Amino acid sequence: MANPRIGARLVIYGDRWQRDLPAVLREVARAGYDGVEVGALREHYTAETVRQCLSETGLSLAGTRAECADLRDPAKLSAHLDFVTALGGSYLTCAGVGSVEGIHTYERAAETLNAAGRECRHRGVILCYANQDRDFDPLEGDRGIHRLAERIHPREAKLCVDIYGIHAGGEDPAAFIARYADRIAYYHVRDGNEGGVTELGRGKVDLPRAIEAARRTNPDWLVCAQERTEKTPEESLVQSRQYLRDQLGL
Repeated sequence: MANPRIGARLVIYGDRWQRDLPAVLREVARAGYDGVEVGALREHYTAETVRQCLSETGLSLAGTRAECADLRDPAKLSAHLDFVTALGGSYLTCAGVGSVEGIHTYERAAETLNAAGRECRHRGVILCYANQDRDFDPLEGDRGIHRLAERIHPREAKLCVDIYGIHAGGEDPAAFIARYADRIAYYHVRDGNEGGVTELGRGKVDLPRAIEAARRTNPDWLVCAQERTEKTPEESLVQSRQYLRDQLGL
């Protein structure tokens, strides 16, 4: 198994990346990461500016985020794809299905993902759904994430598996990964405990077992996706990166 690249979500910086993207990316690079996953970056910077910042730091684009509602708007979807492809990225990821009215909400979300994913595939981009904790809430004898995962077509859309989200949702991350191995593109790696998310290795998630299962799917990326910290963002990123390197050889 080849080692996946290790990325970081800029969400841990709050809105600082909106004001000073070059400095944020320099911190991520110093912390030892290979790339970044970004949110609404195109609303604040041109693709050329972002490309230059990435080039100067040696970072790659792990992926970009989109609101799931944008997938149903051809113009907004096209704008997202223009941005991703201009930066040489491969993944467009959304999370959350909106207001949940029943299991049919997840069935409709899968239909949306398949349709939008087809357009993404034609543009050389892979559309992914990132699971959230609430996707594991019981619904009509099932769980929404399972209904969605079973109904997305692996050729059209994939999962971005959030390891902590599975744990917080009451399931075993390694078993979930094995069940949907053919539908997973890459991973969000988070840890957590009763107090919420924390740096990797400080929580209660069995990360060695989960990441071993993840590596069997040969993902392009493992993205550290912690969204809050009591440390500075750079200190948090350094600690999580060190855990992956020293404890898991990544």
